[in-house]
Amino acid sequence: MCGIGAVIDITSKNGLASLKRRITLELIRELSVRGSDAAGIAAYLGRRVYIRKMPGSPLSFAERLEKVKGWERARVILIHDRAYTHCSPSNNYCNHPLCTKVDDKIVSLVHNGVLMVEPPNPRAPVDSYALLEPVKKHGGLSIDAAFDMLKVPGSKAVIATDGELVVFFRDGNPLVRTWIDNKLLVLASTKEIMKRALRNAGVKKHSKIESIEAQTIYHINV
Repeated sequence: MCGIGAVIDITSKNGLASLKRRITLELIRELSVRGSDAAGIAAYLGRRVYIRKMPGSPLSFAERLEKVKGWERARVILIHDRAYTHCSPSNNYCNHPLCTKVDDKIVSLVHNGVLMVEPPNPRAPVDSYALLEPVKKHGGLSIDAAFDMLKVPGSKAVIATDGELVVFFRDGNPLVRTWIDNKLLVLASTKEIMKRALRNAGVKKHSKIESIEAQTIYHINV
């Protein structure tokens, strides 16, 4: 069991940076109930991608991230707290977000679940890398690639982005969403985690927290 989340900014203004920072840090902390062995984020700032991940406590990761400035301006931030199953967290290739470069874009994803496939990447024997194979096959992240990702055998919840397109879906694993002022879309593994993270981040008003429909591809352009 792992925890995943995302903060997606559909505006082009920097006024939400402080809010995005608070929500991201609180999501990392709250998602730790689902995974306490590693944590990471991928933050997309235009063509630049800030990727940080490390083994160990997500709470320690959040403390370190809190001292770093700039990533909060990102339009898309993916979040992952990992629970160790196979492939040691000390091998950072196995920790999420997982990334691949296609043409001039870096595609990142976070995954919760277990896939019934052989790991395709010998450097990182973790099943989640199979979800990047459709991205390579289709020449980048797309709705078609997302449908092929959904077809990968196993149970999963996935959030993927190239910084311009964000796709997310689930089958057997939980994933919920809410909107803040119709400007920020926030995703998290469970309703309870979302509620605690938003409350701790000082968010008083948001839309109803809803579970996304299983076997359905959701997408948003930023």
